[in-house]
Amino acid sequence: MSEEQIPNGFKMTEIGVLPADWAVESLRNTAKISSGGSAPQGGEYFNGKNPFIRVQHIEPDSDRITKWDLITNEAVKKYKLKLFPKETIVFPKSGASIYLEKRAKLPVDAFIVSHLCAVLSDNQKALQNFLFYALKYIKFSKEKADGYPTLNLSEIKKVRVPLPPLPEQQKIISVFSTIQEAKEKTDNVIKALKELKKSMMKHLFTYG
Repeated sequence: MSEEQIPNGFKMTEIGVLPADWAVESLRNTAKISSGGSAPQGGEYFNGKNPFIRVQHIEPDSDRITKWDLITNEAVKKYKLKLFPKETIVFPKSGASIYLEKRAKLPVDAFIVSHLCAVLSDNQKALQNFLFYALKYIKFSKEKADGYPTLNLSEIKKVRVPLPPLPEQQKIISVFSTIQEAKEKTDNVIKALKELKKSMMKHLFTYG
């Protein structure tokens, strides 16, 4: 697109045309980027009280985490695990799960496996929930070859993200949250209808 084709109030950036008052920053300048630790090995380290989240705990059909392992204090100490706060954004950074492009937020303070990247905004330039929605539209896997892909933290830190002014970020969060809630309600209705149909078919074949 040439300069003459850019609408008034917009500008050309390295990631495309954006509103004139939006900025573009690398992820490293908007959030802390890190990863988890080694998964505890051995039954003696489980059935504790500390949430430990793995890649498979991100639900396949949504961006939610509703289940996790519970590890002991001894596991935390032995494996030198770091506690991440609730709402930290997590996504796979190694293995075939990268291709699923899943994003999720921690539902509780938790320890996480090393295969997960953790993103925590400082809320100075980017609100945490805005980063969550922005990262959902960034495809980390598109340049990864088949096989066992890996995302290095250095790669992730270089990713460029659009940054509206904070009040506008909040408005965008509200819109996306409303859409997400509507989608979840629709999904729940569809699930209920499928269960009803299954129940009716079972009744017909049993008593019909």
